[in-house]
Amino acid sequence: MVVFVDMLILINFITDYFLLKAVAKLMKTFTPLWRLLLAAFVSALFSLYIFLPDHSPSLQALSRLIFCAVIILVGFGFKSINFYIKACLYLFFITFAYAGVMWAIYSAVHPQKMAVKNGVVYFDISPLALILSAAVFYLLLSAAGLIFPRAKAQKDFVVTLVLSDRKKTFSGFDDSGNKLTDPFGGRTVIIVNREDILPLAGEEGFQKNRFCLLPCGTVTGSALLEGYRLDKAIIKRGSKTAEIYSPIAAFATEKTEKDRAIINLDNIF
Repeated sequence: MVVFVDMLILINFITDYFLLKAVAKLMKTFTPLWRLLLAAFVSALFSLYIFLPDHSPSLQALSRLIFCAVIILVGFGFKSINFYIKACLYLFFITFAYAGVMWAIYSAVHPQKMAVKNGVVYFDISPLALILSAAVFYLLLSAAGLIFPRAKAQKDFVVTLVLSDRKKTFSGFDDSGNKLTDPFGGRTVIIVNREDILPLAGEEGFQKNRFCLLPCGTVTGSALLEGYRLDKAIIKRGSKTAEIYSPIAAFATEKTEKDRAIINLDNIF
């Protein structure tokens, strides 16, 4: 079978976008559209692996794991080690499941229009048919995430915010309804009182290049929250610990309990 490079990349770009959307849905996280598109493009380039000499199944699995690690880093960034590993495993198994579904469908209908090499599947079918199948697969995965939600985590945990060599520990509050995110970098947002993080600024005070504005939806409309980029946040809940790099401390518009950090743990543990 003749494999056309342009169609190979185009089809994989579109289908990989839907698969990455499925990962974001299952991880219950937000990532900017430009990051998803960039990750889908990088993933589509990896499909050129089909032109390399045949490799053993174990080497193919290892290569796919490496590909998934790179793609997740491009598409979602590094929010925490737990988040990163889970997202990589989701993408790894989703891509295998998708390839398996497509193999089953076209083995029963048009096996002669399919080529498989080094774990990469190429279908000599119309792009529309493959795009629609990817969209259906994404909807099924999304529905699975809604039907089988993860058990709600316990409420008691602590959050340690880090800036340079300074640290401060807050009592954590898990707000599952908090959908506030950084629309540009996809970084985790933690809501605190402005005065509570003043000790982190030190004698030199806040640095202007660390400030940012975060769009926020309210009952009266939309608003902008002032945020400040930190170096790291360490979240401890029971025996579990998660480290988040470059989180954003969003300043609460209405004063909350002193030294209280509000965060949605669905994206962390």
